[in-house]
Amino acid sequence: MKDAVLQLAGPAYTSQEQPGSHAVKLPPPSEALAKQLSQSQRSVPGSQLLPFVTALEG
Repeated sequence: MKDAVLQLAGPAYTSQEQPGSHAVKLPPPSEALAKQLSQSQRSVPGSQLLPFVTALEG
């Protein structure tokens, strides 16, 4: 799961080297995050959400 987060964060780091190039290949961050959140809401019960987020941050 950490890999998915790193992939979302990737453009933020690479944009300094290649400005704008990531915008063509990837959807806007808000769109990607909204999709990820909608998937998480279906697959992760609310009682498990806090440990889930804690694991991602760890």
